[in-house]
Amino acid sequence: MTTTEEFQTLVLTTLDSKGSIENTKELKAFDGEEVDQLALLGALKSLVDKEMVGYDTIEDEIWILTEEGNEIVDKGSHEANVFEAIPADDEGISISELQKLLGNAAKIGQGKAFKNKWIAKKGDNLIRAVNSVVDQTRIDLDIIRSTGKHSDPNVPADLKKRKLCDKHKIISYSVTKGPKFSLTIEKQARDITFEMLQSGEWKKANFKKYNFDALGIPPSGGHLHPLMKIREELRQIFLEMGFEEMPTNRFVESSFWNFDALFQPQQHPARDAHDTFFLKDPAIGTQFPTDYLERVKKVHSVGGYGSAGYGYDWKIEDAQKLLLRTHTTAISSFMLYNLAQKEFKPVKYFSIDRVFRNETVDATHLAEFHQVEGVIADKGLTLGDLIGFMETFYEKMGIKNLRFKPAYNPYTEPSMEIFSYHEGLGKWVEIGNSGMFRPEMLEPMGLDPEVRVIAWGLGLERPAMIKYGLENIRELLGHKKMSSFSLSSVIYTRSPPSLKILNQLLLPHKTVYESVASVQEGYEQIKQMKVRGAPAIGIVAALSLAVDLLLQSSNPACPFKDQESLKSYVKSSLDHLKSSRPTAVNLFRASDILWNITEKENDVNITIEKLVKEAEKMLIDDIQDNKNIGKLGAEFIAKESQNEKFSVVTHCNTGSLATAEYGTALGIIRSLHSQNKLSHAYFTETRPYNQGARLTAYELINDKIPSTLICDSMVSALLSLNKNIEAIIVGADRVASNGDTANKIGTYQLAITAKYHNIMFIVAAPSTSIDLTIKSGKDIIIEERDGNEIIYVKGIAENENGELEIKKVRLPPEGVKVWNPSFDVTPAELITAIVTEKGVVMKDNGTSEFNLFDFLK
Repeated sequence: MTTTEEFQTLVLTTLDSKGSIENTKELKAFDGEEVDQLALLGALKSLVDKEMVGYDTIEDEIWILTEEGNEIVDKGSHEANVFEAIPADDEGISISELQKLLGNAAKIGQGKAFKNKWIAKKGDNLIRAVNSVVDQTRIDLDIIRSTGKHSDPNVPADLKKRKLCDKHKIISYSVTKGPKFSLTIEKQARDITFEMLQSGEWKKANFKKYNFDALGIPPSGGHLHPLMKIREELRQIFLEMGFEEMPTNRFVESSFWNFDALFQPQQHPARDAHDTFFLKDPAIGTQFPTDYLERVKKVHSVGGYGSAGYGYDWKIEDAQKLLLRTHTTAISSFMLYNLAQKEFKPVKYFSIDRVFRNETVDATHLAEFHQVEGVIADKGLTLGDLIGFMETFYEKMGIKNLRFKPAYNPYTEPSMEIFSYHEGLGKWVEIGNSGMFRPEMLEPMGLDPEVRVIAWGLGLERPAMIKYGLENIRELLGHKKMSSFSLSSVIYTRSPPSLKILNQLLLPHKTVYESVASVQEGYEQIKQMKVRGAPAIGIVAALSLAVDLLLQSSNPACPFKDQESLKSYVKSSLDHLKSSRPTAVNLFRASDILWNITEKENDVNITIEKLVKEAEKMLIDDIQDNKNIGKLGAEFIAKESQNEKFSVVTHCNTGSLATAEYGTALGIIRSLHSQNKLSHAYFTETRPYNQGARLTAYELINDKIPSTLICDSMVSALLSLNKNIEAIIVGADRVASNGDTANKIGTYQLAITAKYHNIMFIVAAPSTSIDLTIKSGKDIIIEERDGNEIIYVKGIAENENGELEIKKVRLPPEGVKVWNPSFDVTPAELITAIVTEKGVVMKDNGTSEFNLFDFLK
């Protein structure tokens, strides 16, 4: 692969020898390959930044043959092959014989050959209607392959309809020398480092200009960090309640707005360097409202507005000190001062942003954290208004169990701390502070003495701890934690050993993570379908064994005295886990991998270490595999479609909740959405467990993907309405070596209706879901589950106290017989393609099955 530096050298040396480059398509890389124009653009932009070159963009459109188009050029068109296959006699050939000779191409070629009047029907046979033919399709495609164009623009347009060619925009560049042209490129510093700051080298360094137009890799999808999720939820609550958002870009604030304007004395401990981050350079601010500053000085020194003040010598030097703001009330004080400068009207303000305190980091404290602040200014407000509003506000967050405790605050009187009970910690946790701003703060601003201001502040992190059941605030930090809360069904840490599983039986109404500390607990999670989806099942099985082994091996009474005792335990554990869900091949594959490791090793500690690392690798690999599936599947469907945007249908749940993250079939939908290819996603409710209605709906709404829920029995009706639907995309629990696919019950009937309506039926599955040990779907064991899963449905309802709770309701009468297979098998002949992390698998021409043996070699 040619590097950016090599591209720069290529451009500069070519300009030096030729003076200019008319079209970069003429360039050849140093390895003799064609130049990647997109990669070249990055090199050109870098040289333009240095004023060494200039360039203009050249746009051209060419036609490129599809795989089928290239095959026709090499072997002839389907219609010509049909004609050539028919003997030049009066008897001709039977349609069945023609089918044997040409496979699926026979059916396609017959239609075109009849239309061209090349062949005719004689009884049950086909005969030639002319002596010879000209294969114009092959000729036209050969011209297009050679030149990228055709003299008749209608020809490639017609061939595109047959999916034999596609129009592509080709971009290249003309390049000229710039004012600072040179064959030598001066090295520029890209980043400012700690060492550069320490040594002062940054002052002399030649830094690379930031290129705002630089091309980056488009993200295939993503999720909000848990803090940002709660931030957005809180923001929506404020906006729904009629609040106006305050600007929060003043991270550096003066002590005047941060402390003095709030009637906080200059001797207050919070202003000590041990509690606050003061700036050294610049150290002071100088711009303040002079009259207001004098009134603040007076109320601090001698009192006023009904107060005796603090009776000390207030110093402007202390008020000028710059600091990293310690609370967002500094913003509120500035906004309230501005409010006082005009005719009063009631207001409701809020802000959510970062603040900084010189705190010791522990389980419930951080030095940099987020503060949420709400302020209401009006005449006649009381403490009762504040308490009532707090209860309403927190209830909208899902936090009902509150306590209020009297507190002291220099700028509010009365003041209250707000507590909520944390189940995980088993104690009441402070989640906010509140009160009514004092007259000594408000009246110097110029506000009417009758105006009352109620205010409250809370940290964003502590409500997040309560919502996600965290015992340590630090669990919210870092990229791993960010991803683990992105609708993940599995949260794992090695030190200390911990595995938490999202109980999907409670979704979407409750988000509850349950700890798994042993193989038996992992088995129960899988068996009870608290975790489901073939990839997620395999990962939970492996990680439950890993956590079990880590916890037991760290115990002084560890039962693994030798390798034989460890082997025996691992073998029985894996057999037990495999019995939980017999259809999910990922579970069996994970078990086989872990057992092979155990059999080969002779040391207890080495074996446990390797088993844990392999389980961790399964988790990491699944995330990347899913993103590859999403990318490859989206590219395949977009290429096969004739529309810029289109809709799709999916079944069951195949997203982050069924995998380690991102998803398989739902991963393709996420990728289509991120590429702006998706018009709409329709998803089935998926009886009897309603994974679509409960889980897929939960994920699509979370990602703001346009979508609609339909009943399982509505799909055929939907396809008949011509809603621009290009494909039905499903996952897989097990794929046989011929492509027969076991998936959630109801998949088979979707494949049948897709075939009838001539739309693509796509299976998305990691290669770990392909079982090469079975020849066809007939060998797949289908799990049959308890009939009560059909007889009863779960949902959310109000109890007698008006509270929402999950309830189970019976549908059919007593005595009804129930058949409840959890999966069905879709024959390979109904499947258009199987998308894996390794690539897209298609059937060979003329065959009705996939050759997955060759694909996986």
